[in-house]
Formats: sequence, structure tokens, C-alpha cells
Amino acid sequence: MEEARRANLRAPHLVAYASEDVGFGAPVVLMSFLDGTVDLRPSNFRRWLDGLGGELALIHQHTADTLRWDYSSWVGRHTLAPPEWTALPHIWERAIDLALHTEPDFHPVFIHRATIIPRTYCGTMGL
Repeated sequence: MEEARRANLRAPHLVAYASEDVGFGAPVVLMSFLDGTVDLRPSNFRRWLDGLGGELALIHQHTADTLRWDYSSWVGRHTLAPPEWTALPHIWERAIDLALHTEPDFHPVFIHRATIIPRTYCGTMGL
């Protein structure tokens, strides 16, 4: 978050964190609030999507050369399998095979990586 702020990207401030396991196998981060609203059903989907894409493009353009980070996947590679609902399991199997056995050449950039399910939406989404 601090790197995003140094790059003039819209980002919250770090308030607190727990780097050790606090009960579900991952660290916890508490962030400040960013002005705005969550709109999961925008009236102008194209404008909403363009705005989202624009923000993500700004994030991914930042090289973050001074930020030291060792990437590790959130996904247990050994548990990857085509979803039960798919009509195209062979496509999923090929994608999984590529993910497990190939590492592309890349130039590291700053990425946005978060899994956030706001508590207020859990009830409406049946979670």
C-alpha cells in the first residue's frame, strides 16, 4: 500500500496488520477507508468497466523497482481441477497443465492482489 501511495495511485493507508496466522492461514491487513461506493450493478456498465480497467492499467504500469517481493500463489497447485459446472473440462485441464508446468518470461510489475468479500454483501450473496 505504501508503494502504491508513493506512485500516486489511489490506495488506502495501512492501519494495522498481523503477519502470523490468526486462524485461517493468512495474514490480516486493516486499511483506511477510500471514498466512493461499491457498485456491483452500474447503470452504465461500459463507463464502469472503462474506469475499472483504467485504474488497473495504472497499477500494472508501475514497475515498483524498489519494492522487494517474492511472489507465492494463493492457490494450492496440487488441488487445481476443472470446475464441476464446466462443459469444457479439456480447456480447463490444458490451462491447469500450463499453469503447473510452464513459467513464462516476464518483466515484474506492481499488481493488485486481494480477496475481499465485504461483510455487508455476504448475506445478499448467500455466503
